[in-house]
Amino acid sequence: MKTVKTVFGLRRIEGEDKHAVASQLRAIIQDHRMVLIANLINGDLSRYIDYKFNMKMEPSLLNHIKYTLLDLKQSGVNLLKFGAVLESVFKFDFIELGNEPFFNEIDERIKQVVSQTELFRSSDTLAG
Repeated sequence: MKTVKTVFGLRRIEGEDKHAVASQLRAIIQDHRMVLIANLINGDLSRYIDYKFNMKMEPSLLNHIKYTLLDLKQSGVNLLKFGAVLESVFKFDFIELGNEPFFNEIDERIKQVVSQTELFRSSDTLAG
């Protein structure tokens, strides 16, 4: 039996079959990611973006980012992005699920929205 410490507390992974372990871990990661994103959206997302990216967001862009993060929250988990976590589960009986890979994924989505917006703004400037 494996134990994973998450934002929910301790979660157990039963069995030794790699597919069963991966499936259970995927569900644990999904739940953890959902809580982190919900806390970020329900908290002060604009402050996080200002702190992390040193950017002030217009309300319309902030809403677009929120919808993008809600989409991420509901999407499936790609275990390739969490390969180190999966390896740790196979190697150790107890692991703590850190937030870094989740915030990397969140930051990647925010950067995509911001860069797409900047791209459209620069193409509007060139056209005008």
